[in-house]
Amino acid sequence: MVTEPKFRNAKFCIPKKNRHDCQGAEVFRWSVRAYAEKEVEIRREYNNIMATDWESPVVSTADMRHGKNKGGSSYKRRERREEWLMHRMMHRISDTSAGSRSASQRVSSGSSGNGGEERLTEAEAAADATSANATTADNSPEKIRELFREVNTKFYERYTRIDNSDDFFMSMYKPIRSSIRVNTLKADLEDVVARLREDFHLESVPWCEEGFFINTESFGSIPEHRLGVIFTQESASMIPPVLMELSPKMNVLDIAAAPGAKTTQIAQYMCNDGCIIANDVKMKRLNILISNLQRCGVLIAHVTMKDGRFFGKFEERFDAVLVDVPCSNVGMIRKNFKYLKYWRASEIKRLSKLQKGLILAGYKALKEGGVLVYSTCTLDPVENEGVVDFLIRETEAEIENIKLPVNRHPPFLEFDGVSFNEDLRKCLRIHPQDNDTEGFFVAKIRKP
Repeated sequence: MVTEPKFRNAKFCIPKKNRHDCQGAEVFRWSVRAYAEKEVEIRREYNNIMATDWESPVVSTADMRHGKNKGGSSYKRRERREEWLMHRMMHRISDTSAGSRSASQRVSSGSSGNGGEERLTEAEAAADATSANATTADNSPEKIRELFREVNTKFYERYTRIDNSDDFFMSMYKPIRSSIRVNTLKADLEDVVARLREDFHLESVPWCEEGFFINTESFGSIPEHRLGVIFTQESASMIPPVLMELSPKMNVLDIAAAPGAKTTQIAQYMCNDGCIIANDVKMKRLNILISNLQRCGVLIAHVTMKDGRFFGKFEERFDAVLVDVPCSNVGMIRKNFKYLKYWRASEIKRLSKLQKGLILAGYKALKEGGVLVYSTCTLDPVENEGVVDFLIRETEAEIENIKLPVNRHPPFLEFDGVSFNEDLRKCLRIHPQDNDTEGFFVAKIRKP
C-alpha cells in the first residue's frame, strides 16, 4: 500500500522511465488524486452557493445568537455570494451586443458528443437573435464604462490613461472566446482536427499552428480533452513558447510554470527530448502543474518549488528561459470579474519589484546567444515596459522584433513621467480589442 508522503519533504519530479516504480511516482499519483478531490469540494461549494436564497441573509440571527458559523465562515460565504452576484450582473444570461457568441455559433448536436448541448431550432435561433438585438441599447459604451467605474473606481481611473477607447471597455466586458491547443505529443495534428470538426466549429489561431478557437465551453465530456490530446489554453498565451526558438535536446527553464499550459507547449515543441525545469513557488499550484504535465504525456519536466529568483545563481545554464511572471491579471477580467473587483493599485509596485527580480534571475541563468521571453497577462506599463526597461539598463540584453500575424498596440515609451528605452518599440502589446483575446504583453530578449 502506497503511503501518502508529506509534501514538505517530497521531491517532485516526473521520471523519464519506470514512473510507477519510484517514490517520485507515488508523490505524483497522490498529488493528482488530491487535486481531483479538491475539485469535487469546490464544485460542492459552488452548488451550495447556487442553492442559496439570494434575498435571505447568509446566516440567520438565531444562528448568530447561538454562536454558529464563527471563525470567518459567514464572511467567506458572503464574499463568495457577492462575487457571484457581481459576475451575474456583468455577464447577463442573454447574449449581449458586447459580444456573446452568436446563435449560429452555439448550434451543435447533443448526440455528437459535445457535452449534451441541444440543437437550436430555427425558431429558437431567431428568438435568440431578437433577444440579442433587444439588449443592444442596454449595453451601450456609456453603460459598460459605468459598470467598470462602479465595480472598481481606481481601476477605471488608471486604465482610462492606458486605453480610453470604447472598444477597450466593450471588449473587457465581452466574454472571452474558448480556444484549445492540439497536443502533438499524443496525436497527429491533422487527425485531431478532422475528428473535432465532426462536432465543433474550429477557427485557426493565426499565430500558433496548433491553436484553434472552438465553439464550446463544455470540455469535460470531450474524450480528447480528458486524454490530454487537446489542452484548453487562451490563444494569446500560446505566443511565448512560439518565440522561444525551441528544439530537441535543449535545457529550458520555465521560472513560473503553473498551471502548465506553456510548459506542456514547450515540451511539445521539444518533441519530449531534452530537459525542462518547471518551477513554481506554491505547493497548491504545483499540484495542478503536475496533473497537467501527466495528462499531456510530458516526460522531460523536472518540477521544483522555489522562489524564481533562486535560479539567478545558476549562471548561463539554460538554452532558453520563459519568464511568465505573476501580475495584476487585468487581461483575465474577461474570464472572471473577480480580477476587476480585487484589483488594487497598491499591488502594482510590489508586483513590479518581484517581476524585475524574476527577469534578472532568468537572464543570468540564460546562456550566451539564448532567448528569454518575458510575458504577462496585464496591460500596466509599470509591469510591462517598465520591467523590460529595467533589464536593458542593468544588462546588455537585446530586444528583438516579434514577427507574428498579430494585431497590436504600440508599446509605451513614457508613462507617469517615466521614460523608457526606444528599443521597447519591438515589444508586443496586445489589447483585448486587437484580436478578441485577453490583454497580453510579450518581449523577446536575446543575450549577446
